[in-house]
Amino acid sequence: MNNTFKQRIQKVLSESGLYSRRAVEQMIDDRKIKVNGIVVTAKGIKVDPLQDRIQVCGRAFKYTPQEETIAILFNKPRRVVVTRHDPEDRKTVYDFLPEKFKTLKPVGRLDYNTQGALILTNDGDLILKLTHPRYHLSKVYEVKLSSHPEERLLERLRRGVIIDGQRTLPAEINVISKHRTSTLLEFVLHEGKNRQIRRMCELVGLTVKELRRVAIGPVRIKSLHSGKFRILDPAEIAKLKNLTSEAR
Repeated sequence: MNNTFKQRIQKVLSESGLYSRRAVEQMIDDRKIKVNGIVVTAKGIKVDPLQDRIQVCGRAFKYTPQEETIAILFNKPRRVVVTRHDPEDRKTVYDFLPEKFKTLKPVGRLDYNTQGALILTNDGDLILKLTHPRYHLSKVYEVKLSSHPEERLLERLRRGVIIDGQRTLPAEINVISKHRTSTLLEFVLHEGKNRQIRRMCELVGLTVKELRRVAIGPVRIKSLHSGKFRILDPAEIAKLKNLTSEAR
């Protein structure tokens, strides 16, 4: 048989999206995988997924590789909703994307009046990892307040406040600049409750005038203009996945 199409069995099975490479190796140890009727005992075995008969736990495995991972960073403007269709006929993030990206799903949400970094992707595993509470992925926001907050109020926010019966995780909060009637803060959160920053500030008597997310983990908005997007490169996607893997 031509070896051109042969690949390690871990790669073939994991590309289906049904198993991780680690799970495949465990099934090999447990003698649960067969190729052409023969039990696989070596983890380095290579197979042709289109020609070889592969069985996993007694069931035939059909090779259906996942589509290529696509992830984009979108700089969401204010007064835009993160949904595919809006009953109030407001603009959605999909109004700004070309047709080929309109099947991508958003990673989390930004509310109607919040602008900034939003990732959209076709990778369900990446969405789960970036939104699951246990990974505590950091997100950086610039928050403009319509006042000059006292340090004691900022300290309360740093320690955490009670929202929906639970204390928010400790937050990093720094003053970026002060103006005549406003203050610009940097918030670093490690969770993503609904309208969290606005609600936190309201609880201590502060009013958010503007809110912008500038980074999700290592991925930053930088010079990306409002309403524009860019494709994340493989290295950026790998960094996001590695961060969540390390947080386990």
